[in-house]
Amino acid sequence: MPDAPVTPRLCAFEHAMFARLPDIAFRLAEGDRAPSLVTRIDDQVALLPLRKIQREFGITDGSADAEMLGLVMRALDFVHELRPGDPIPGEALGTGEASWEPGPDHLRAAAARMRLQLAALFVDADGGSEAEVIRAAGRRADDFAKADPELLIAMVDDPARRGEIGASLTRAADDLGIAAGLPGLMALIEEAAADLAYVEALRERLLTPVLAIEKRVAAMCRLAPPGSGWRETLGRVERLMGLAVAALLQRFELVEAHAAEPVPLLRYLERHRQFIRAQRDWLYATLRGGWEPLLAAWAGIDAAEAAGGAGASDGRDRVWEVVRETYRFLAPRYTPITEWRSGGSARAAGTATPTPAGTPARANGAPRMVW
Repeated sequence: MPDAPVTPRLCAFEHAMFARLPDIAFRLAEGDRAPSLVTRIDDQVALLPLRKIQREFGITDGSADAEMLGLVMRALDFVHELRPGDPIPGEALGTGEASWEPGPDHLRAAAARMRLQLAALFVDADGGSEAEVIRAAGRRADDFAKADPELLIAMVDDPARRGEIGASLTRAADDLGIAAGLPGLMALIEEAAADLAYVEALRERLLTPVLAIEKRVAAMCRLAPPGSGWRETLGRVERLMGLAVAALLQRFELVEAHAAEPVPLLRYLERHRQFIRAQRDWLYATLRGGWEPLLAAWAGIDAAEAAGGAGASDGRDRVWEVVRETYRFLAPRYTPITEWRSGGSARAAGTATPTPAGTPARANGAPRMVW
């Protein structure tokens, strides 16, 4: 069943200082992205790190204000700004609610993916044309996990395939023991798709552009003169991009593995929903934890090149500026580091058990590889 409405919890403080400071807001600081209070003091904008505020204002651990500061810190992983009186996003409260919405096409793609995965599982082996419809592209249920969203939507909207897919889904409804039959199954698919649509949106907004950057950096590295400083820089960025992509792919593949087993997913939807939402929140926090402006910078280069606006020299300078920006973003998050034992010795190379790729090292979910 859909989630019951949750009464929003508002950002509010008891300490009088929060009411005295004018026009306060909470944001991540530029540069170190530390959660901060922004206000005006003597006509100047002032940023006060939240960790210092608790000490400076004498807010004791365990108090209502200390708890609210912790919620605000978590909330800034998911929203650009928070002000007193604003609702705390559901991700920070652990309600399962998201602070953003996928688009209608993402919902359609998620539902189509689920329908085709189920249909492929319940094709009648002797069904003749029915089997041909589902297997026309040589697909199995797990193949649909990575299929192009537009292809999926086109397949389920094709009048020539609708009847055959519906027959397979009817058998799926019987297997799942859904008393309402096919309509009941379709409602359950839509319910699951409402959560999986977020992953479709993040695939489009995060994974696809990151893969494009990885491909572009690799091409630039091949073209850079051997032995040059640019070749060395690009080589470092290429290696780090590989680690970043591996961390992202791991998360998407975890969700795909669940979605590729549609029968247990639908049968135990609530259990799977909690897992999917955890991955959704990690991926969204990762997008907002630095990837978003970087993706915009690379998109700006592509737009300028497509328009032919900048001169060759200006264009090169801007490209290298973004390459350096990419390195500054990737290095602290994805550079493998050596763990030192308390006695001062380094863990032997090749014997370490690595932390799962992309394990968050900060509150904003930005992953860091630790070896």
